[in-house]
Amino acid sequence: MGATGIRGAAVAGPGDRESWRPNTAPTSRQGVDPGPGAVATTSDRIEGRVLRQDGSPAPPGTVVIARRWGRVRIDPDLVAAVLSGDATIPTARSGKDGAFVLEQLETGSSYLLCAAGGGYLTKSTDVEAKTGSTDALLQVSRLYGVGIRLLEVGGTPLRSETDLALAPPPSFGRAVPFADPALLDLVGADLSAWRGPGRRLLLFTSQVELPMLREVPLRFQPAGYAPIELKVDVPPVLPALAERKVELEPVASGWGELAVGFAGGRDPSEAGPLRGFQIELAPASGDPMRFELPRGPGEKRVRGIPFGRYSFSLRNTIRQTVHPARGEPAVPVEIGPEAAAITVSLAGAAEVEIDLRTKEDRAYAGPATLRLVPGHPPGDGTGPRQSGNLVQFDKGPYVLGGLLPGAFTLILDDPPGTAEGSQASFFALDLKAGSTAQARFVLR
Repeated sequence: MGATGIRGAAVAGPGDRESWRPNTAPTSRQGVDPGPGAVATTSDRIEGRVLRQDGSPAPPGTVVIARRWGRVRIDPDLVAAVLSGDATIPTARSGKDGAFVLEQLETGSSYLLCAAGGGYLTKSTDVEAKTGSTDALLQVSRLYGVGIRLLEVGGTPLRSETDLALAPPPSFGRAVPFADPALLDLVGADLSAWRGPGRRLLLFTSQVELPMLREVPLRFQPAGYAPIELKVDVPPVLPALAERKVELEPVASGWGELAVGFAGGRDPSEAGPLRGFQIELAPASGDPMRFELPRGPGEKRVRGIPFGRYSFSLRNTIRQTVHPARGEPAVPVEIGPEAAAITVSLAGAAEVEIDLRTKEDRAYAGPATLRLVPGHPPGDGTGPRQSGNLVQFDKGPYVLGGLLPGAFTLILDDPPGTAEGSQASFFALDLKAGSTAQARFVLR
């Protein structure tokens, strides 16, 4: 999908130099040098360049996005708004030399910048720049990819979508797995066909830019199928995404489903962070299977589970085992032709309701990133520096449910804010069984 809806239109200028003609009051401007005698006002602008890994300019027309709050990777609506020409989101396109200018920004404020276009994108969306900056630098990496269609031997569809393969290592030589989907619709390649059952879209960047990633090792093992390993050459996603079919041998006698219901306590899947609750089914021997608990009210049905006997457990957002309770025996479950059922009680669990407010005391309901750290920080008012369990929301309400009782520290990473009534960016929480704690932050 191209970035055709971004405000403004590229036109030919004097000497065939690209310029930017706004359709209405501009939120962005093409990155070109001002003409002779021009006076640049930089108090509400950010100027910079978008470069490839080798230092050469990014493809002309690369889209640069500025955000005051909220990392783009957890905002599902941002790119769609950019493509539709939403005037509230500052954007710019880079010129032939990679230069860009973002205008009409909030004076004296810092922004998070990211960029994508022409088969390239920024690997991090945390590049920070302050208005008035004239040397902001964004580095984009070439995106490589292959679309894998998984089938049973003979070409029939798979009967399970749960992949038992271990998480990929940080890199395969020079090929680095890329799992951030946020900017893909701005890259310039149509990848939408690879979002569905039996399909895997595998994307990579590289430590150095190459024409092709050679012999990237891949491993697939959907639940109930024999594992398969292969090596594939992965080209750039432009001009066209490479495709490959992989056939798998079934080893399960059949596949069934498990219905999970909640009794006591709030159903944690009705509202919550992007990474939800996780079901673990451990067989008598072999690796356990893990399924994300489906979201929404009512009974949850998990399908594509191989027939067999398992021990059931449920983990919360920060991967604490909340069922069975500590000290209780394992919960057996048998998956067969008829749907199995389990009822989970979270009556003894705790939860945290988080209220984010602007300085004008208006409710904030956009993307947010928090950390939940076991224990309490030192009382020096500077906030804890240790890492914690990262919790991301694409929108409010912000509720963390199904937590085990104990002492925690809740830290607001993004958007930046302070705990109400203090100068600290964290809340110290003492969670009691069956209780609901309140935490309120005021955004800076």
